[in-house]
Amino acid sequence: MKILLQNQYDDLFGGVETYFKLIKDGLIEKGHQVIAVYTKSGRKKEIEAGNYRGFYLPNLDLEENTCYLKTHQREIKQDLNRLKFIVAQEKPDIIHLNNTHYPRQYRFLGRYAPVIQTVHDFFNCCNTVLKMLPDNICGYPLGASCFKNRCISRFSIMDLWRFKTKCRNLAAMQNFRKLLVATPYMKEVLLYNGFPQSRVEVVSLFAEDWGIRTKNDGQTIIFAGRLTKEKGVIHFMHMLKMLSCDFKAFIVGEGPQKEDCENLAEIMGLKEKVVFTGFLNRNEMKEYFSQASVAVIPSLWPEPFCLVGVEAMSCSVPVVAYHTGGISHWLRDKYNGYLVERGNVRVLAQKVEDTLTNNRLAAEMGNNGRRLFEEKFSQRVHLNNLISVYETMISSRK
Repeated sequence: MKILLQNQYDDLFGGVETYFKLIKDGLIEKGHQVIAVYTKSGRKKEIEAGNYRGFYLPNLDLEENTCYLKTHQREIKQDLNRLKFIVAQEKPDIIHLNNTHYPRQYRFLGRYAPVIQTVHDFFNCCNTVLKMLPDNICGYPLGASCFKNRCISRFSIMDLWRFKTKCRNLAAMQNFRKLLVATPYMKEVLLYNGFPQSRVEVVSLFAEDWGIRTKNDGQTIIFAGRLTKEKGVIHFMHMLKMLSCDFKAFIVGEGPQKEDCENLAEIMGLKEKVVFTGFLNRNEMKEYFSQASVAVIPSLWPEPFCLVGVEAMSCSVPVVAYHTGGISHWLRDKYNGYLVERGNVRVLAQKVEDTLTNNRLAAEMGNNGRRLFEEKFSQRVHLNNLISVYETMISSRK
C-alpha cells in the first residue's frame, strides 16, 4: 500500500508530531510505502530512503493573516502545483491528513485518492483552540456563539481572519471520506459542529511502549506538559502543598507559568521537594516515568486525548487526573487511577495521597493500566486499526 501522510512539522514539538513519526515509521516497518508532506517545517531538502519520501511545502500552512495576502500568492501557487505534481506522480492509494490547515489543497486531493483526516485538536472547531470559557468548558459549535461568548472580537482583524480560516477549513473537511478522532469526546465535538456520524470514527491513539516500571520508592510524583493555565500546573502546585505525606515531585516541561510555579515553590516551602526539569527529550522522559509512583494530570481544558497519561500507563504508573475532555477514554476511575472533578484541588490531593501511601493499591492500578495499554493503546493495536480504515476506504472507492 502507498500512503501519503501530511502534517505541519517534522520535528518532535509535541504529541501530534510524535504520533506522526511513530505511524510513519510503523507503516514503513510493515512494508508499506510512505510519502510524507510537511507544510510548516520550512523549505528543506527532499528526502528519499527506501520506502520513504519526504517533501517540504511550507506555503500550504501560513498564518491566518498572511495566507490570503496577495504578496504570498505566488509562493502558495507554486507549492499547490508542487503538491499536485507529487500526488499525480506518486499515485498514493490513500491520503491521510493530520495537522494541516489550508483548505485550497482539499479541492483537488480527493481526485487522486480517498482523503481522511485525523482530527487531533480543536483548531478548526474553536477560535481560541482551547474550548474554554471563563468559568467552564465550551460546548458550543464554531459560529455565532463564539461572538456571544466574546471569544471573538468584532473589532480584531486577527480574530476575524482566524474565524474565517476555520470556517473555510470546516466547510472543506465536509468532503473528506472519513474523519478519525482519538476519543468519543472528540467525536461529540465534531458531531455538534455539523459532521455526519457515519463519517466520524474513533481510532484510539497510542504511546510508545516505555516498559514496565523498574524502580519505585512509593513517593515520586510527576507532572509532564506545557506549564500553562489550561494544563493546570498552578493547581498542581497547590495540590502539592495539601499533601501530608512525604514526596518528591518532578515538573517536566517549559511554558509561560514556569516562573510563577518556581515562586510558588519558594513561598509554599516546597523548594526542596519540587524539581523543575525543563524540556526533556523522549529518552529522558522515559527515565523519569520509569521511576514515578503516580502521574498527575490536572488539565482544566478538555484534553482531546492526552498522550502523557497513556505513556504513564505503559510504565505501569497509576494516573490521577481531572475528569475533562477525552481523559476518561483511557483512565478508568479506581481501576488504573482516579478521575477527579475538574478544579477540585482538595480531592485531587486526597487521591494522590491515597496512591502514594498505599503501595499495594498503587501497584494494582499500575498493573491494570499496563494491561489496558497492551489491549487498546499500543502501537501494534493502533496500526492494525488504522490499516483496516485505509483498506476499507480504498476498497469502497473501487
